[in-house]
Amino acid sequence: MARTKFHVEVLTPEGQVFNDEVEMVSTRTNTGSIGVLANHAPLMGILEPTELRLYKSDSDVEKFAQGEGYLQVVDNRALVLVEEAIKPEDLDFERRGHLLLLVLVAVIGLRIALVVGLGLILGLGLALLLAARLLAPAA
Repeated sequence: MARTKFHVEVLTPEGQVFNDEVEMVSTRTNTGSIGVLANHAPLMGILEPTELRLYKSDSDVEKFAQGEGYLQVVDNRALVLVEEAIKPEDLDFERRGHLLLLVLVAVIGLRIALVVGLGLILGLGLALLLAARLLAPAA
């Protein structure tokens, strides 16, 4: 069943990532999930990281990994301003996995430093050393 379409624009600090007519926007605000259809009442919302879905039709859905940001709906138009909006096929899981590993190793190193009493500087040094070894290319 075709729904009335309305204009949606998705902007990040890097620029525009989407600008087209859709039947529905599906995202998550700080108060919960939301679906916006044409002729929605004016709305301002704070967005949380989630999957942003832009329904051009029931079978044509544009999906993005959405970062934090804002949603404005007014005059039958929606503006999505987010830190990131990345298409699933553009996600670099290997790079993001390495960054996550670096953060985890740093946290573990800080916890070791606190438990053993070696101090924050030694723990951070250990974490960075471990991270460098883990992320070093295999020889």
